[in-house]
Amino acid sequence: MQTIVGSLDMHLPLIADLSSILLINDTGTNFITSDNPVIFYNYIAPNYSKYKYTNTVAVSGFMAFCPITEKLLILLYDDVLYQIYRHSQTTIRVEKTSDIDSINILQVVNCSEEIYCYDESEIDYIKNLYSKVEKYRKEPSVINNELDKKHKYSDAIRDKTCELQFIEPYYKMRLSFLEFNEKNIITYKKISRYKNEYNIPSAVMRDELRRELNK
Repeated sequence: MQTIVGSLDMHLPLIADLSSILLINDTGTNFITSDNPVIFYNYIAPNYSKYKYTNTVAVSGFMAFCPITEKLLILLYDDVLYQIYRHSQTTIRVEKTSDIDSINILQVVNCSEEIYCYDESEIDYIKNLYSKVEKYRKEPSVINNELDKKHKYSDAIRDKTCELQFIEPYYKMRLSFLEFNEKNIITYKKISRYKNEYNIPSAVMRDELRRELNK
């Protein structure tokens, strides 16, 4: 628990605008955890942003999965781009094993060295998850992009002619209780296309998207 609190506390100013929900695991499969228990994830940004280091907490579409026990997990999410089907104002009862598997896979992909379970009988289950996603357990790669010096919007790239980009392995999952806000995603895509076209080296930030939506 101290690890979870510490991971979130250091980012508190940047996650204060996120919504939160308590996931109650009503399946026969437990949540697992790891030596890196708080998982930063983004459904949307890796699919639209040229700049793939998109798990930054201020980026639009950011989510954080915070396991508490084998049956409880706190989910922080960007409610501008995501809609969640709640059972109450504060909770979701997760009844599909596939949803639990998807969340557990994130623990397997993001752990440093160790995965923790609540029963010895779950070891084979964890091994099976690992076999499915082993290819995603890689260090981020780094590429050097040369920017166009003659670009029409030269102020967007300032006086630099190149930039480093971190490419993270991306495991694409879906959760049955989560949908996209398609209306707001249209605006998100518009900003993202502009940044990609003009080599503006950042993904779409949450405050940036909110400003555009409030115009």
